[in-house]
Amino acid sequence: MSAASSPAVGTATIRPLSPDDLPQVAAILSQRDEHPWSLESTRWFVQGLDQDKCRAWGAVDGDKLVGLTSFFLRTLYWQGEPHRVAYWANLYIDPAYRAQMLYPRLPMTMLRGIKDAGAEFLYAAVRLQDVARAHSGMGFGEIGPRNVWVRFLRPGHFAAKYKKLPAVTGVLTVPLDACYSLGVSLRGRLAKSHAVEDLAIDEAPLAEMAEMANEAAAGQFAQVWTAEMLAERYAQTREGGAYRILVCRDAADASLESALVYRLAERGAGIQVAVIMDLMHAPGNTDAMVAAVHRLEALAMKAGSEAILYFDALGDAMRDTMRSCGFRQSPEKYTFMVYPKKVRDEHPWLTDMANWNYSFRDHDAF
Repeated sequence: MSAASSPAVGTATIRPLSPDDLPQVAAILSQRDEHPWSLESTRWFVQGLDQDKCRAWGAVDGDKLVGLTSFFLRTLYWQGEPHRVAYWANLYIDPAYRAQMLYPRLPMTMLRGIKDAGAEFLYAAVRLQDVARAHSGMGFGEIGPRNVWVRFLRPGHFAAKYKKLPAVTGVLTVPLDACYSLGVSLRGRLAKSHAVEDLAIDEAPLAEMAEMANEAAAGQFAQVWTAEMLAERYAQTREGGAYRILVCRDAADASLESALVYRLAERGAGIQVAVIMDLMHAPGNTDAMVAAVHRLEALAMKAGSEAILYFDALGDAMRDTMRSCGFRQSPEKYTFMVYPKKVRDEHPWLTDMANWNYSFRDHDAF
């Protein structure tokens, strides 16, 4: 449809959103993600627009929500000191209204609400690098990048879909992928044996996991998790699906040795992936974690996944272990940013990415 024949749109105005706006939020999330959001899933995703947990602003044309931005309120700890901060999520503007300069108007309105929400500053993990550059022009300060790492399971199929090659290419990649998958399978069998349970969220030892995650992040800037927080976070995926947890326990005393939270997802071009949302292990017990990773490989291959994704922001030791499991850095990266940028001078420890503990558990996307 040409611009001349496009339906006329009104001038959008910006206002805070309330729980009464949840049906409109569901509608705009459905437009953004090109799949329907139920009211129940929307309420879970934006935490009911409870002002103590999530604040949102919308651009509205009459009764229609045409733009959305929000932040989640979190308490992160550094060296035992709590910091109430805001985490930016869900910036989206209806394409028909993008000529109205709603970016940067909409996020700038949101940024003026940081102090009123009781937050010291706002932080964001930005995947699109052109957006990160635009944020810099709005007064954000860059902290540093962190990459998504990938473990290929069917590299031929992955490449064919990623490069959008003809369908016949997928047939030709079958022998390559079969050999590669056999190598992945043998590698898992040769790993030190650990019993790995594949559990639903309501079966998982969330209290033990929260304690283990908090101990691992004790020296970093991180949330302090509880079983209740993990249960809420992993209640469902954005699409309404389920998370699963792989658990290893000590054979002698049944203590938790490692836990891996994962989900299955579809990326662009129909690429099927397994996503490691979180990964943890008891001090010094990387063998149990490696066993969980290998179990995920087997489950992901059975489900038809072409790759496994892991976000590399859980420390150098974890990075070394994941490298030993066959994960490699991908071109996809997230740039960590803070607003206002002066907080980098007020809290210089923020500028060292090694001080951040962050996984897809902390992210609004997966």
